[in-house]
Amino acid sequence: MGNPRLLRLNDDGMRRMAEWIADLKIDGSLTVPNDLLEAGRYASVVVPEVEVGAIGAKTRYELAHSLARTLTGFPVARLYDDRGIWSWLSLHCIDIVMPATRGRRTPGELARYLPSERWDRRYRHLLRGPWHLVATALADGTDPAIYEPFLANPPDRPGELYEQFFSRVDQAASPGVLAAVRALYFDETTKRLKRGTNGKSAGSARRFGKVLNQLLLTYQVPTASMEGILRILPAREFSTIKASLDRLGDTAAAPSPVTPNAV
Repeated sequence: MGNPRLLRLNDDGMRRMAEWIADLKIDGSLTVPNDLLEAGRYASVVVPEVEVGAIGAKTRYELAHSLARTLTGFPVARLYDDRGIWSWLSLHCIDIVMPATRGRRTPGELARYLPSERWDRRYRHLLRGPWHLVATALADGTDPAIYEPFLANPPDRPGELYEQFFSRVDQAASPGVLAAVRALYFDETTKRLKRGTNGKSAGSARRFGKVLNQLLLTYQVPTASMEGILRILPAREFSTIKASLDRLGDTAAAPSPVTPNAV
């Protein structure tokens, strides 16, 4: 038997999926309803037809690349807005986005599985969010590795770093900010986040986000270079700045000035 075809849940299918997730909070042993996974009353085959094999990944970054390869024939913007496809894919990938522990699943926020239409929840879908970052970069001809630190967690755990930055469009869209995050918080050897990235302590990603919010009042952060952003962070709190800059060595371009906002 071949791989299943990509399907799209209709409105009734998405309502039933939401009900199933709600029921899971009471009985985590419930299985995925088969009629949501098969073409019929609740779902239809996507045209052009695409086979969707088993999708396995250890990190959200690996997951994003796997989805990008599977969905390569679809326009990124149009696919992003197709809630029915992403809802069905969540069910197809349920074992990695909502893994069972001792035979029971524990659902998180509904927006993780059914894409929300709210602007402040859209990025939270566990499949669509990572896929969109990588697919957009590939479509633009840029290196998606800039997003690797934000997608270093297992597929079912978005992580604080992702939440802190992609809840703010102005920060997430800044190449300088993304590069600074990689320099400060990502271990290039282990491909994991450094100790101290999470939490509320000095130098954490949460503090970095708050400091950036303050700097946005004075500086044009979205257009600043990585080096420029690192140099205006408070050195006492972000003690890893000097080490990060030292690793750039002689190959680093001269830091571009961060231009103060006009009064």
